[in-house]
This record gives sequence, C-alpha cells and structure tokens, in this order.
Amino acid sequence: MCSASHIALCYGLVLPSPWKEWETMGQSSSRERQLKPEICGSLTKTCPSAQRIRAPPLPTSRAGNPSPPPSGTMLLKNIQMLATLNDEYGDIADAAIYIKGNVIHWVGKTRDIPKELRIAESISDLSDRIVIPGLVCCHHHMYQGLTRLRGTNESLYGWWEACLPAWCELKAEDVHLSCKLEMTQLVMNGCTTSSDDQYVNPNNVKLDDAIRAAREVGIRFQPARATTNKGDAVPGRPCPPALLEDEADALKDMKRCIEEFHDDKRYSMLKIALGAEFNSEKMFKDVAELASKYNGVQLHTHVAENPEWTKFCQEKFGTGAAGFMERMGWNKSNAWIAHGCQLTPDDVSAFAKWQVGVAHCPCSNSRLADGICPVRGILDANGKVGLGVDGSSSNETVNLLDDCRIATYLQRSGGNPKGLSAREALLVATQGSAKNLGRDDVGMIVPGMAADLVAWRTDTLTFAGTHHDLVEALVFTRPGQVDLNIINGRVIVQDGRILTVDAPDLLKKHNARALELRAFTKQPSTDDRTNAADVMMLNPVHQMTQSKHALK
Repeated sequence: MCSASHIALCYGLVLPSPWKEWETMGQSSSRERQLKPEICGSLTKTCPSAQRIRAPPLPTSRAGNPSPPPSGTMLLKNIQMLATLNDEYGDIADAAIYIKGNVIHWVGKTRDIPKELRIAESISDLSDRIVIPGLVCCHHHMYQGLTRLRGTNESLYGWWEACLPAWCELKAEDVHLSCKLEMTQLVMNGCTTSSDDQYVNPNNVKLDDAIRAAREVGIRFQPARATTNKGDAVPGRPCPPALLEDEADALKDMKRCIEEFHDDKRYSMLKIALGAEFNSEKMFKDVAELASKYNGVQLHTHVAENPEWTKFCQEKFGTGAAGFMERMGWNKSNAWIAHGCQLTPDDVSAFAKWQVGVAHCPCSNSRLADGICPVRGILDANGKVGLGVDGSSSNETVNLLDDCRIATYLQRSGGNPKGLSAREALLVATQGSAKNLGRDDVGMIVPGMAADLVAWRTDTLTFAGTHHDLVEALVFTRPGQVDLNIINGRVIVQDGRILTVDAPDLLKKHNARALELRAFTKQPSTDDRTNAADVMMLNPVHQMTQSKHALK
C-alpha cells in the first residue's frame, strides 16, 4: 500500500498543511472525492489512503516559465467523450490522452493505447467526463474584480464613470488580489490561457502584480502592459489625473516588462503584449514601434465598442475603425482589438486583409448595450476572432462558456439560424483566441500541442438527455465548474477543487477589500445613458448576418 507522501512524490506534488478546501460555487461541498487509486503509476496498484494534495508553487525563470517544465508522464483514459477540436482527430468516444512533461504525446481510443504507453507516473480514469482543449480568454480587465456591480443600468461611459473613483484608489496589492480571484474563477470555469488589459495603473501599480498572481494560480498568461495618458480621449469625459501616466515613463516601463518577462518560446507560460487605450496619436505609434522591435509582442486596444466611440472617431479623425487602425500604424497581424461591436462590412474586410484580430465579448457588450460584434462576417471573411469575458465590472460571471452560449444566440438574433453553431463558438473560444494572441501551441488536443485541457463531469443533472452530443451540450447547457483542469502538464484543478490557491482565505480578503472600495462609487447622470434606438440603428450586425458571407 502506498502512502500519501509516496503519491505526492509520484505526482510531483507536495502535501498541504493544513489543507484548505475550495468550496465550489454552485456545487455541493459535501460531495467528497479522492484522487484516483491509479495515480501511483500502475494500472494495478491501489492507494486507498490517498488524499487530495496541493501542487507546489511554480519555480520561475527570468520569463516566469516553470524551470524546468513538468517532466513526468500522465495517462488519461476511458474519457467518455474527447473533443479534440481538430479536423483529423475529431471527436473520440472512450478516448485516451498520453502526456509527456508539458506536451501532448499521443491521442486515440483507450483500446488503442500503445503497449509502451500503458504505464505512466500518473494514470487517471475519466469515465463520465467530457474533455476539451482549455479555453482561451483573449480580453479581460482583471483589476475590475474588486468593482463588481457598478453602473448596472448604464451604457458604456456611464458605467465607466461609476467605476472610476474606485479604480483611482487601487494599490498594488489590490490588483494582485483581484487578478488572483479572477484567474481562480477562470480556471474553475475551464480556461487555461488568458490575456489581460491593464491600462489602469494608479498608485505605482505595475504589471508585475498581475504576473505574480498568474504564477501563483498556474494559468498561462499573456497580459498587455497598457496605458492611459490623455485625459480627453473618452468622448466628452475627461480621465482622472490619478489614472494618467507620462508617455515617456509608460514606454520605459513597457520596455522593462518585455525584457524582464516576455518569453516567445513555444509552450511559454508568459508572454507580454502592449496596449494603448486613451492616448495621443503619437503614443499609439510609439507603442506599435516598440512592439515591432521584439519577437512575438502583440498589440491590443479597444475599437468600435459602441456608437459613441464611432461618432467620436469620425469627428476627431474623420474615419472609422479600419481607418483608425491604419492611421495609428496598428493595421498589422500582431494586433487584436476588443469588442468591434460597430465594425462595418468594410472594416471587417480590411481587418481580414491585415489579419487584425477581434476579441468578441458578448456578455459584457450585451449588458452595456454596446451592440453586437459581426462574428459571422469575420469568420466568413477568413478574419481572426476570439472570445473574451471582459472585466468583472461589466461581466461578473467570468465564464467563457457563458460567452460561448450568448455569442451563438446574438449571431442568430438578426434572423440567421446558422449565425454561429455551438462547435464554431468553441473554436472561437480556443483556436480563435489563440490566433489573436499569436499562439499556435494551444487550442486543440493533438500530439505536439501544449498539455492544456479541461474536463467536466457528465453524470449530472445539467447533462441529462444530452449524451448524444456532449460537445453541443457544453455550450447550450450550463455545466458548472470543471472537474479537472491541466495547464502545461500540471494539474491545477482536481475533482472540482483548485490545488494552487487557498480559496477561503482569498475570498475573505477579496470580499473585505471590495466592500471598502464600494464607498468610492459615482452615480452617473441620466445624460450618460445611450438611447437604445440609436444603438440598434448604428449596429451593423443585422447587415452582417444577412450579408453574402452568411451561411446558407
């Protein structure tokens, strides 16, 4: 009989003292499970004394990657349904996955496992589970986790003003705390990779605070070191001085972040992007020039988010979204924008030509009455489009599967029932987002890809009556939190509980600080509310869903 210590040694983990359980939201905490007996490394050994164990902190190299990466072997077998999201491999019933270190080595049916791969340091039985590639979130504002439920009945800029007073109060530890909570929710809801747009940097806040949280949680991370330095860049609403940065100082810190953290190698756990939000034209161009000096540094900003942005852009620059990107020197394949709710057919064509990506954020955009991103048109124009949750101040669920479902509904709302299928939505939320981030090592489960995958239990009420197509069920039902999340070959969530975070302590600290920041809330005036009829009139989604690009 193996001891728990031996199990920990086999699995490359350490035992916690004391163990703090993650009380999953929406799941019964009384349902106790143990790690699978086979975890000791043999199909025949059993370890009834095995207890849940916590992963050790990630050792970090200069660029924040595990050093060295995981070196063990892992076999996942008897998977009820595996959606590889790859045309050649397709969906596989009774599937198996063999992982070497942080890379997927073999994929196929359980009965076809090669003899030499039937023994591994970790073996898990994933009966009654559906497995897919880890979801990839390509737009977020993680600092907003401390300012939820602000401006809940406002349009974009009214909501923005409601949040500003609290954002001006954020300190470095606040951003670290908020990011850690957001990342915990992301991995519990099926994400393995996420970007972050940190354009709010008051009180000496640095991107390092978010990076520290990513290392602790174990998520694959690609944050944008963004900036705000022009107080009149928001239509009719000056930005508070506390959020403004000197252009030279911001560029200097962007360069520091790239040289200290950016790792462009395959399977990298940390890449740096650069962002510009409310900035001068010169700053946009300087940021693009800086990014061009380094391999794999992406560019990120907000474009065509709502009718007010489009009007402002026309008045200030005499052009729309595509013209804006070209004028700023951002019409490049390493750039991706957030939202794009007001993109016209001409914008879509230009973006596809340049391979400028779009991050669709359907839940947030619906709440803020921004409009609907023309996802169908982008896909049919062979453009790049991914999925983002946006910040928690405008999308409190932090659940990319929710955004998958809402995206399918919105793309059909113009009258095209084939506007977006469930499987297309999953592709957008995995490979689409990965392309926006300039990555080709995540987003599908095939040999040679990063060992990033997630699993949900299917023996639940949510999946009742859906076992004939569990892949579609993931999108059209609400499957809850994951049972398993593996990132870079490392188990982050096991049996529905996170192994890398002291969740009760995190929640306690987060809730306390969020209540303190609640005192800093501005109530927007009625003038801040955008007329719903104007939104519908200006929104091009109906043109796009009925255009020549639409599916027949």
